[in-house]
Amino acid sequence: MESWIKSVQIIFPFILSAFGSEELGVSVTCGSQEIQVSFDKGSFPSLDASHLHLLDPSCKATETESHAEPIDSVITREHDFELPFKCNYSRKDIPNLDVLPRRRSLPPLERQGNLTFRFEIYRSSAYASPHTSYPVQVTLNEDMYLRYSVESSADLVVMALNCKATNGSRFYSGPEYSIIQDGCPMDKTLEQSYDPYSSSQTFRLRAFRFLNDYDSFYLHCELLACDRDSEKSRCRQGCSPPEIWMKRQLKSVVDTTGP
Repeated sequence: MESWIKSVQIIFPFILSAFGSEELGVSVTCGSQEIQVSFDKGSFPSLDASHLHLLDPSCKATETESHAEPIDSVITREHDFELPFKCNYSRKDIPNLDVLPRRRSLPPLERQGNLTFRFEIYRSSAYASPHTSYPVQVTLNEDMYLRYSVESSADLVVMALNCKATNGSRFYSGPEYSIIQDGCPMDKTLEQSYDPYSSSQTFRLRAFRFLNDYDSFYLHCELLACDRDSEKSRCRQGCSPPEIWMKRQLKSVVDTTGP
């Protein structure tokens, strides 16, 4: 479709839809930066683009392809043509921004600092020199000296909730042999002096192997750090199977809320 297009600049920074009648061969587009009025040359064969302008005569039309008959400077055989048009712009808008508040879950204890857990095997009961290369070679039934700790700028203590040996490097691989469970010793050779106010703990047990297996095994410990000043922390309870721990917690609630 061939057309003549007239554009004018506007200052309203909003985009509105067009109006007009394409069936009549006229369309008006109300844009954010300009207004365009288009005439279908097939519907208006007698219109000459050189004669079209806005109220301001300097705002003239352009055509996509030149096709007009010459006119005399004194007389004309063209009709006067006037097309009222307008664009309505709303001066109001409601922009929106999508904001998602970040959830913040606060643990019972919040302190600032770097938290580092260590678990090492030492050469003697003096706990002065840890082994630095692994696997550590041991003789069956000889004592293994182990130490675990937490390092932080906060005032923390540490306890071993669960310690076990496995054939694989993963904590949940099998077979497994429980050494400490719920803070309680499970190996009959294990000796420990647990201090609920210390950031470092030691224990020892005799070396062993898995049945029908002289391959290396892995020692794992699930360590827990607690606030040194918290009287109701899990670290303060020490050896405490789950049922005993729950009973103590329930008793504490009853003592606090009872008459």
